[in-house]
Amino acid sequence: MSDLFLDTEVREFVPSLALTCARSGYDEPTLERIFWAEVFPLGIGNLQQVAGEWAALALDEAELVRNAEKGKVPRLSKALSGWMVGSEWTGALTLLRWLRQEPTERWPLLVRAWVLLCRRYFEKPGDSSLFPLAEEVSALRKEGVDLGAEWQRFQPIARSMLLASEEGSPQARGEEVERLLVPPT
Repeated sequence: MSDLFLDTEVREFVPSLALTCARSGYDEPTLERIFWAEVFPLGIGNLQQVAGEWAALALDEAELVRNAEKGKVPRLSKALSGWMVGSEWTGALTLLRWLRQEPTERWPLLVRAWVLLCRRYFEKPGDSSLFPLAEEVSALRKEGVDLGAEWQRFQPIARSMLLASEEGSPQARGEEVERLLVPPT
């Protein structure tokens, strides 16, 4: 969960966070409490700094335990700064629900597909050189993942995480993903 508080691009971590939450066995209300009452109070300060930690966020275990014992969501802090991680957390919960409807052996494949979709959607439009995605598309297809169907259901989550300041409209970014998903002829 602390990965969402890194001062770097974190949106492609959302599918992996959903997988971690699914594997944890905790129900959604418990995960919500852990995120907002335990992790959020310790992690949000990193995003409020001019130059926060971007590689790995070390949260004080004793403080996490104290927050867990209190179990209270810091309402004012959440109201003022929750927007910084809210869409990513909401996306992770949606993906968690989807994973829990699938056989567990399929979870890693779906997460790989969603990470791929994140990478392409959040790349600067017209710049497909950052990640070699075509090989991963081919590999996922061979493993039976319907990437077109996954994109259709994943697209609203991606749009919800798009920042107003980012170049390219949601439609143009979606078209970039769709071009990636066109099977070779």
